[in-house]
Amino acid sequence: MCANGSCTAPEVCHCNSGYILDTKNKYNCIPKCSKTCNNGRCAAPETCTCKMGFKPDLTNKYNCHPNCSKSCLNGKCTAPEICTCINGFVVDPTDKFRCNPTCVKPCVNGRCSAPDTCSCSNGFVPDPSNKYQCNPKCSRDCINGKCLSPEVCVCNDGFVLNSKDKFHCYPKCSKPCNNGTCSAPELLSKMLQTL
Repeated sequence: MCANGSCTAPEVCHCNSGYILDTKNKYNCIPKCSKTCNNGRCAAPETCTCKMGFKPDLTNKYNCHPNCSKSCLNGKCTAPEICTCINGFVVDPTDKFRCNPTCVKPCVNGRCSAPDTCSCSNGFVPDPSNKYQCNPKCSRDCINGKCLSPEVCVCNDGFVLNSKDKFHCYPKCSKPCNNGTCSAPELLSKMLQTL
């Protein structure tokens, strides 16, 4: 008996169209594909069946691509259930189908949003001299102090925050200034008195 063919003489199989004689079994005709099935096998004449973990290429019937159960974000499926990240990205430790951007240094007060690019958190602005640093933003300049966190001024030594204006620090004197005002820390400025 000749599988996928007919016996034309004693011990001679003639294969049906699209089949060739199996080199390992002279009574068996196997399907013929004119090209090699990449990541698959020839299952019927000119028809490839993909190996487990691979799927058919819609543009080339002789090719099978690796299959990933989810799409690879910022990467490419290079083997069954394996994502390879594009340049500037690394695999997320909690999701093997997601590739996160990488920055050479950690982003201070922000996050790495694209390869070697930091995006600042709310209330912070990029530092013009350090692309990995985000500085706190105050809507006004802190007079005699500095912006410590978003909308929060901290006074320089010798100054105290004005209770009515959170962006203005006044000089502090440890003793009261009689007939004068504290014009700088511990410096008395006498007011002129008219005689």
